[in-house]
Amino acid sequence: MKPIYKILITLVVIIIVIFLSYFLWTKFFAPKSVTPQEPGTGVIITPPSDNNGQTGGGDNPPGGAPGTSTPTTSNVDEYLFKKLSDKPALAFWVSITGNTAFYVSESGVVMEAKDGEDSVVSKQPISNFISLEASPSGEKVILSFGSPSNIQLAIFDSVDKVLRPLPKEILSASWAGTDNQLVGVTQQNDVTLLSLINISKQPYTYKTLVTNFSIKDALFSAKSATEILISEKPSSHSLSGVWQLDTDTGVMTLVVSPALGSFIRWASGKDLMFKFASPNKFSILDRSFGEISPVLFTTLPNKCDGGLDVIYCFIPKDKGVFSNTNSMPDDYFMNNIFTSDDFYKISPSSGIESLIMAGGSGKIPVIDADNVSYANSSTYFINKYDNYVYAIQKTTNEVINDY
Repeated sequence: MKPIYKILITLVVIIIVIFLSYFLWTKFFAPKSVTPQEPGTGVIITPPSDNNGQTGGGDNPPGGAPGTSTPTTSNVDEYLFKKLSDKPALAFWVSITGNTAFYVSESGVVMEAKDGEDSVVSKQPISNFISLEASPSGEKVILSFGSPSNIQLAIFDSVDKVLRPLPKEILSASWAGTDNQLVGVTQQNDVTLLSLINISKQPYTYKTLVTNFSIKDALFSAKSATEILISEKPSSHSLSGVWQLDTDTGVMTLVVSPALGSFIRWASGKDLMFKFASPNKFSILDRSFGEISPVLFTTLPNKCDGGLDVIYCFIPKDKGVFSNTNSMPDDYFMNNIFTSDDFYKISPSSGIESLIMAGGSGKIPVIDADNVSYANSSTYFINKYDNYVYAIQKTTNEVINDY
């Protein structure tokens, strides 16, 4: 064979390999493109009918007498899906009392999401934003920003629109059951403490809970004003458990046994919580940390919210993301893996899921839902494919049934 033919064949093989590699990468690994939706516009969603012909959990009206046709009415659940934010968001929160969604834009500006043009709430930009945590009412948030070696903390009040830096001795902080109390790691005279911080007084007052606090990257969440849950940063490569601290007695109790990749997230109403453990164990727990019902699906706690009456979850279509070959939840939080989710309503008593909306169908974009929050009959979330804030609002439509 002539050398020129060998060269041509080699080039053809290389081109084919490059094409196949690109095709496989775009199909299975690359983030999916999202069709833009204008903010404020919405799509009405009617959930699929169940086996009995009911739709969306509405009342099934009784029929008339045999041989008669008696028109009746029934309520059928419908949902309004819409984009809330005008701009991509780094994070968001919902003021429960004001029924308002706020978000931090990619430029670090706090915005209020509205049906019309979003308004600037704070003109003071937040540089190098890291995270936020909303207070129980949603009127305040703890903001962390800066560099990993010099994290700064501040409280933003959505009522008076003021950003108040926290004292430098507070190294980390979370809400402790009320809008006026924090729990956090503090430093006094080179001693690291776990403290309860009253921010309603000036200057702040501190109550030491643990001296020489040594849990690295500890996460805090309040079960009540006197009960704090302490957990370790989750990783599929290390064991992490959950402890409950009584702030009155100082007694600390292990409530969730250590497991690989284990982490919990409270539902908004604090009446139940969602738990994940590597590689694919998802469960719904009550306030005593017992499973309220078995579930037959796997998702992540940050994709669910609700209460004892109803739970809403985004569930990945591809169960393979929770396989042993992936490191969950690490890969998800590091954006090594994106999911394509469907939206479900979950019965807390039975754990049975009912499909409400399929992501990527019709006018609904492909969705990777994060930081799901349920308030005022609406489910809020950030879609990681475009970073906009969306909401799915439950409505009720009265229909006439002819029998």
